Amino acid sequence: MGRTTPLNCTATGRALLSGLADAEAEALLVTGGDARLPGTDAAPRDVPAVLERLRTERARGYAVAVEEMEPGLIAVAAPVRDHRGDVVAALNVSAPVFRLPPDAVPKVVEAVVAASHRLSARLGGGEPVA
Repeated sequence: MGRTTPLNCTATGRALLSGLADAEAEALLVTGGDARLPGTDAAPRDVPAVLERLRTERARGYAVAVEEMEPGLIAVAAPVRDHRGDVVAALNVSAPVFRLPPDAVPKVVEAVVAASHRLSARLGGGEPVA
């Protein structure tokens, strides 16, 4: 709690980025020079890799990060949209991988996505506006 986490290697970060066009997301990710983005080897560590992951996550409506920010941590996040369809927040569930085994991830994804849709509805939101 209370710490800043990178956008590229966290499910919450990518759920928030999913509401942006690629160019907007890229502008937030670029750190200058040839520096690799933060995270473990499991994370997308360069801008093209992050953008590719974002395209997949936008299409499915949620992000999953397995040991991308730090070893032993798994997270699932989904965007929360306002009345304009803009992403204004993200709902996240994180756990140690030993408590959230791969076979349990689909149930967590289902719960997180359903809850994010309920929150979005309370904000008058829904799907993004084209």
